[in-house]
Amino acid sequence: MPDLDPEAIRANDAGVALADERRYAEAAPFYEQVLALAPGWYAPHLNLGIARKQTGDWARSLAASIRAHRVTRADCRPSPSPS
Repeated sequence: MPDLDPEAIRANDAGVALADERRYAEAAPFYEQVLALAPGWYAPHLNLGIARKQTGDWARSLAASIRAHRVTRADCRPSPSPS
């Protein structure tokens, strides 16, 4: 997978910051934005699944978690290191 789009990284960081504040419903759209830009990035799939679970949206949580597991190891991107 090529380098991640900086916009995808910014959106992921925004989602993570909101999730850290337990604002999961607000975080989910940021993870969806990331996945539109970088569908092979594992972490946002998993984070979306967690956010959906925390808001009680079990069906969409499961769907996101399954997509996370379908991302192959070859396509998997680690989260960028903090600057």
